[in-house]
Amino acid sequence: MYKTLIYLLLIPAMMFAAPAAAETTTTDILVYRVEPRDDSQGYLARVMVSGEMLRMDEIGDGAVPGYTLYDRVERLILSVDPESRSVMRIGPATETPSDREVDFRVESETLEEAPRVAGKIPVEYTYVVNGEPCFTLIAVAGEMAGAMQALREMSAALAERHRRVIGLANDVDDCKMPLDAFAPGQEYSRGLLLSFVGRSEVRQLVEFQRGIEVDGDLFEEPPGYQSLQMP
Repeated sequence: MYKTLIYLLLIPAMMFAAPAAAETTTTDILVYRVEPRDDSQGYLARVMVSGEMLRMDEIGDGAVPGYTLYDRVERLILSVDPESRSVMRIGPATETPSDREVDFRVESETLEEAPRVAGKIPVEYTYVVNGEPCFTLIAVAGEMAGAMQALREMSAALAERHRRVIGLANDVDDCKMPLDAFAPGQEYSRGLLLSFVGRSEVRQLVEFQRGIEVDGDLFEEPPGYQSLQMP
């Protein structure tokens, strides 16, 4: 499996650097290459994390406009759509967190022959859900811990929505959905996520940087957009 690891690429600095005159925010940045399992086009997904905010968007040629913000303090998700000039707001969970258990186990293998990342040996984890292999990830412990924590926080904020989907569906085909609903953020719990191979997509890390100054407006809700509340 370690052969699926890609070599870290140098993403042009202009994608991250803030204008000299702008108010800046210190962030950690991750860039993943995402390849959907269907026939849709792959893309570069960027994750930017500050102490209070998380931003997810696409970068590079053919990037889809729009982005998602997560307010780590208010536990509020904002989905920004420039085409409709609207912001969909997903508030914090109103339900009591579920204590339902998910039938899953994790198998691990240290990849001794894989390229080191930050001087560390990657580990492969296979998640077996309801008795069958569901997805595999490769991670290195202890790297980009703040960014991984922010991604876990956002996963937890979305868990209530996943629980609603499960409650409404007669049959859930996605083997990962129970984890997203009742044990969220598993893919970010093993350290810096290098590779994720699931049924719907493959993600591979192509770049990560710490302490980068970016334009603070990247974490702001655009003024004048229509605000919509997800029920």
